[in-house]
Amino acid sequence: MAMCLSRRARRCLRRACVGQDDALPPSGPQSERLSTQSVRMKRQERLEGSEPLQLYAVIWEAALRQQVGGPKVMREQLHRVLELTQLPNVRLQVLPFRAGGHACMAGAFSIVSFVEPEALDVVHVDTIAATVWVEDEVESATYVSFFDRTARLSLAPKDSLRLIESISEDMQ
Repeated sequence: MAMCLSRRARRCLRRACVGQDDALPPSGPQSERLSTQSVRMKRQERLEGSEPLQLYAVIWEAALRQQVGGPKVMREQLHRVLELTQLPNVRLQVLPFRAGGHACMAGAFSIVSFVEPEALDVVHVDTIAATVWVEDEVESATYVSFFDRTARLSLAPKDSLRLIESISEDMQ
């Protein structure tokens, strides 16, 4: 859901994970902290405007219900997600709890695909301590397969929107 995070939700999530507001662990240099924040926000801006990026996201229901930052921040975050789904280049599905075990339970990742047919899909994984790029063809194909299997277990886009709206209404 990183591509869909509001600034406040990102700040609250970072504070919950690292214990600092918008910062890497204390060992990270200030320039690296600012660079990471800037890159993430610019990447999100690319969802709108001329030649926007295509985004196909599957979000686990738990990520929508976990009140990081409290109900007000999460309602704002859910509204941001709903807003993004109105863009023609954004497709979002929710993986509901009832789907049970699934291929992506090990954690979140992003698949970056390129327009050029000969270009290899690469996978971006944020861990607590580092960002990992998977550029091996076989490993990348495994992540693509995991994503496809998980998407098939997820709600249809319209049903996903209804669930997000319901969660937002229930958030107090």
